Amino acid sequence: MPFQPEKITREHVLEALAKIDKENKPLKGSTIYDLHFEGKTYPPKEVMRDAHQIAVGERLWKRSGGPPTNDFLIKLGFTIVTKSEQPDPFPGLIRDYKALISKQGLSDELYKWELLEEFKGMPNPEAADFAVEVKSVDFANLIYGPGLGVMQQLAKTFPVEYRECYFLLFDEQRELQERVELFTKQAGILYRKVEADEKKQAHHDERTIATILTYHDPGTYTLYKDSFYQTLCKVLGIKAADAGKKYVHYLTLVNRFIDEYIKDDQELLDLVAKYKSANAFSDTSFKILAQDILYRMLEINGRTFRALVDELAQSLEDDQFLPRFKVVKEVSGKEGKGREWVWISDSSGLIGNVTAHYEMEIPANKRDKIRVSLHFEDERNNKKFISEIGKELPDGLRWFSWFKADSIRFKNDLNFYTEKAVEQIIECLKYLDTQLGDKIRFIVQQPLSKERKMKTDASLSKFPLNQILYGPPGTGKTYHTISKALEILGEGIQRPRKELKEVFDQHVRDQRIVFTTFHQSLNYEDFVEGIKPVENDDPSQPIQYETKAGIFKNICNTARGLQEIKRQPEDLFNQAKFFKMSLGGLQNPHIHDWCIKNNCIGLGWGGEKNYEAFKSIRIWDEFRDKFVQEFPDLVSQSRFHIVAMFTFFKMKVGDIVVITRGNHIIDAIGKVTGEYFWDDSNDFEYYQFRKVEWLVKDLNQDPSIFFKKKISQQSIYPFFEDDVKRETFKTLFKKESEGEEAGQKPYVLIIDEINRGNVSKVFGELITLLEKDKRLGNEEAVTLTLPYSRESFGVPSNLFIIGTMNTADRSVEALDTALRRRFSFEEMQPEAELLSPGHTLWRFLWKYENYKWEDEDYKKKELRVFELLGVSEEFKNDRHKIWEAFTQNGDQESQINLVKEYAYTNVNLQKVLNTINNRLEVLKDRDHQIGHAYFIHVYSLRELMDVFRDCIVPLLQEYFFGDYYKIQLVLGPGFIKSSQVKISFAIDEEEEYDDKRIYSINKDALNNVEKFDEALKSMKIQ
Repeated sequence: MPFQPEKITREHVLEALAKIDKENKPLKGSTIYDLHFEGKTYPPKEVMRDAHQIAVGERLWKRSGGPPTNDFLIKLGFTIVTKSEQPDPFPGLIRDYKALISKQGLSDELYKWELLEEFKGMPNPEAADFAVEVKSVDFANLIYGPGLGVMQQLAKTFPVEYRECYFLLFDEQRELQERVELFTKQAGILYRKVEADEKKQAHHDERTIATILTYHDPGTYTLYKDSFYQTLCKVLGIKAADAGKKYVHYLTLVNRFIDEYIKDDQELLDLVAKYKSANAFSDTSFKILAQDILYRMLEINGRTFRALVDELAQSLEDDQFLPRFKVVKEVSGKEGKGREWVWISDSSGLIGNVTAHYEMEIPANKRDKIRVSLHFEDERNNKKFISEIGKELPDGLRWFSWFKADSIRFKNDLNFYTEKAVEQIIECLKYLDTQLGDKIRFIVQQPLSKERKMKTDASLSKFPLNQILYGPPGTGKTYHTISKALEILGEGIQRPRKELKEVFDQHVRDQRIVFTTFHQSLNYEDFVEGIKPVENDDPSQPIQYETKAGIFKNICNTARGLQEIKRQPEDLFNQAKFFKMSLGGLQNPHIHDWCIKNNCIGLGWGGEKNYEAFKSIRIWDEFRDKFVQEFPDLVSQSRFHIVAMFTFFKMKVGDIVVITRGNHIIDAIGKVTGEYFWDDSNDFEYYQFRKVEWLVKDLNQDPSIFFKKKISQQSIYPFFEDDVKRETFKTLFKKESEGEEAGQKPYVLIIDEINRGNVSKVFGELITLLEKDKRLGNEEAVTLTLPYSRESFGVPSNLFIIGTMNTADRSVEALDTALRRRFSFEEMQPEAELLSPGHTLWRFLWKYENYKWEDEDYKKKELRVFELLGVSEEFKNDRHKIWEAFTQNGDQESQINLVKEYAYTNVNLQKVLNTINNRLEVLKDRDHQIGHAYFIHVYSLRELMDVFRDCIVPLLQEYFFGDYYKIQLVLGPGFIKSSQVKISFAIDEEEEYDDKRIYSINKDALNNVEKFDEALKSMKIQ
């Protein structure tokens, strides 16, 4: 691939930085300059190589170091510094560590000092039974489980040889680097005697060696982990050592850190001493303290959820003990913002899907905590889990409400910022599995309940659920979708086209019909759902992203969601005031779903205070003054606490509250049914509530349908009267006629040019759901979990899909066979009879129905159409009488009989089209004909010339790939000229091209009406 730096964006560079951090691999260091980002430094050229690979597909960077590379990064908003300019990170690390210890103490990491006090000097290679000696040492989580298992195995199998490895490692007469290499080598040799598979590691890595050395002599050595060593090197702006040499380099950095920053900082030493227990290692050399500062500040305190998941996944893979688990779902939610979670499965895979799965999460409002849960998110089967498991749970567990189903979690959360986090998560998973796993696996293997069968209007069965209109270009495929869509919606189509179009447009506005066009760049994220940036009016704020529903998901949710709509009298929407609320925002979907499930609205503003005493205050000044006086702490945080609570009280019973997800989706609409109440029983720290009746849920509609202005991010506010489209609310919730059910209403999705999209990419896994028997409400109904929103999704049986397909379009060689199997096909061939002189005159008269006969403009148009068709004098004399007959019965195609018998002596568009298509079918095939739509509105010779110039000739050029001889066979010599040209070639004997004819378009015939008329006569129209 070519070098294409212009394709690299800031997002590509950010992705490259994240990739470098995640892979943690050694990079070729820079000589003078570094990219400085979020406290870390990176070699600029190495970053650009990865960014180029992400953007273009090839890892390369052809620009030299210094300004050619630096300027590129600076333009993208990054900071470049010289190595001499890089800040010293150590003072900041110590400052932050002091603040952390003052707040949290040493509780999470104190175990290291206590272990070293208990086991210092061990393992002792001079012990009588070395295997017992190794096994008796508690290494906790400081050595990976597999590594500890190998150590104990080697000590038991080769007690003498393995003991010698330790004598080598502890031999202070040798350089440390030599000892590390010898120990690794000898332990590896022993391991190969018990495990021949070269792919399996001996696990005597530098972390294991560092831990052994530290236990043996904690005054000289300290604990080590590659991840925070790499981070330390980056913040110092130095290159990390090669594998096998990192620990020695790390000790050098630690010793410098101690000498220059730790040993003389009495405030630090006093603070640590304050929180040390009596049985903690004294650590007079400060080696363990130095490690704790670096580890906490560089890894634990800066730990991301994704990094924790990666560490958990690796630990689960290495864990040799039953029960076993596996991370099965990628991290969801925005990194560092809102709730983040990951799904975990058991070894059988029976627990690990939407029906039942283990889950590890960080709550949105408690980002220093970890929750481990057992989730049941398929509401159809939730009652079965509750009844089978029972309300009484094993110690430490409790039921809790989650989405639309109850689930189980631990009563106490884990600490996110601790070295033991992964170990504790695994312990929780094993407890859940041993206590409940077998019961869950038994339940999920039993037949589960099926979704309620949806009532469907029998009259709809005569229409295919999925159909494609196919044919050559210009055959009216798109035109006919309007009639077909209206038929499905129960509209009569025997009426004027103008009226049909008005009815169609109204259904589009009401979201009963959605029209879209496929193209090559359309993808799943546009059609189903994807992560999109959120509009932000404040340019100083960082870009935020949200999961946004696409065209297909929106109409599916509308068709399905309105099955349970609660009809209301129009007076409700005439009298009510309208309020916008978000329930927890995009980052806290569990709050939103809890409120929906419990028929209430909850407000996060107002803190934990109880505002019962404010109920009767309706005057803003009085409310504000009382609030400021009683709750100054909340006011100091944000004065919006006052506004939010006043608005919450301002709602009256009977008012309408509109619930949003982000700024682009209206999810639910409710009617306020209760007064304010205070409740502290939930676990997500919302206290302010009001009861509502949900009129519709899972609406998933654009706010522009209901309001004239955009939705803002503000949590709660009233809408201005002029901004509310009250008629839309009335239409949506209006009472149906007796016997009519909302669930019977059909919806139509029209997909124009369906074969131009990559169907596999656009529909993804949802292609299966289009089949009739897989639709919701059928016995074999299928639902899938969407990848971004994690919502259960199915296609309702009242959604009809109409596609159009241009058979001459070779932008996609063949329609996806998976789609072909699921659609019925209706061929649309050219209807040349619609271009007969009678049809043309009939359309012309109705097009200008509002003109008067004596109107000068109309008289000019009439003269041109008469000249085009060669209208007889007889028709000219009868046209007033004919038009009077037309107007008696309205616009009806049967009226053509009144004009078709007259004589027409000039151009017959029907014959023109038939002549062209007969020739095309011989030279190409029936798929490459030309449709009647190109000529349907031609009412003059000039308009016909324009159609030839702008449509017909370019289309034939495409059909024949520039073979003008064949185009001449179709259109004749009047449009395509040919001539013989004598050319002198460089080789005298060349005779092959002596009779070669040169073809070209006669531009005069396509730009001059007289010349065009002559060329048309030369076509030999039949």
